[in-house]
Amino acid sequence: MDSKDGPDQLNGRAMTGRSTIALIGMPGAGKSTVGHWLAEHLGLPFVDTDCLIEARAGKPLQAIIADGGIEALLALEDEVLTSLPATPAVIATGGSAVYCQQGMAHLGGIARIVHLHCDLSSLEARITDFADRGIVMGPDQSLAALFAERNPLYQRYAALRIDTTDRAPALIGQEIVDALAI
Repeated sequence: MDSKDGPDQLNGRAMTGRSTIALIGMPGAGKSTVGHWLAEHLGLPFVDTDCLIEARAGKPLQAIIADGGIEALLALEDEVLTSLPATPAVIATGGSAVYCQQGMAHLGGIARIVHLHCDLSSLEARITDFADRGIVMGPDQSLAALFAERNPLYQRYAALRIDTTDRAPALIGQEIVDALAI
């Protein structure tokens, strides 16, 4: 567990009671899987921002990129993030959420942000559907380059970092619950 604020505070909030938890991290790190577990365990709604983006656009993430470019997807992502209500929930963000400064500022104001970190070799094994996944990355960018680019951003925004490499979702979720004293 890594915390920037100390043992009694996280994102400026006391670490007790039910509140919003936002999961950030690379595609394939387990945000949706762990998010579903947390939501069920805590009795909170689960929100997948990628699904909200697709619903708002009326098409899959990859089609948004194909039709309007990465900028179109990021604009929608920022819009979705800034429109999230300040109500208790578990939010799984898209891996590119950290490129949305306004959205991340809003998220930091309404949620405790947890970075789900997974090592690069595990991500490479998990992500097999690059063409269909709607991943925000340059046309010639490798997963390794994307990983190197994004990790400092995840660290900047998250108050807590949890390693998901080769770990079961329930163990990861329970570590988050314990760390946040929920």
